[in-house]
Amino acid sequence: MEAVIVGKALDGLGGTAAKGKLTDEIVTNRGTFQLSDHALGGRMAERGISTEQVINTINNSDPFRYFHDGTWKTGFYNAETRIFVGKGTSITTVINNVGEKYIQNLKAARPRE
Repeated sequence: MEAVIVGKALDGLGGTAAKGKLTDEIVTNRGTFQLSDHALGGRMAERGISTEQVINTINNSDPFRYFHDGTWKTGFYNAETRIFVGKGTSITTVINNVGEKYIQNLKAARPRE
């Protein structure tokens, strides 16, 4: 399946993913994912990560589960590009220059009992 971008980023939207504003979605070979405005307008722009790089990371990596901020999420990591994409109900985290140790720590985290 060819990846496509659906919708258009909404200019001028501040806020964070916690406010629940979703500005765009992407279609990958793993399904359709919504990008939060926090990820799209904030972190991706700040870090110089394109939507195409996010799509490639999702398409070309094995998803893994991790526990963060009291919630189980799904992560995608491309060791070659060192891009990490984190997803709860939407993609909220996009980080570049991520090392293997960071990913190992995410995978090892568990809820406190």
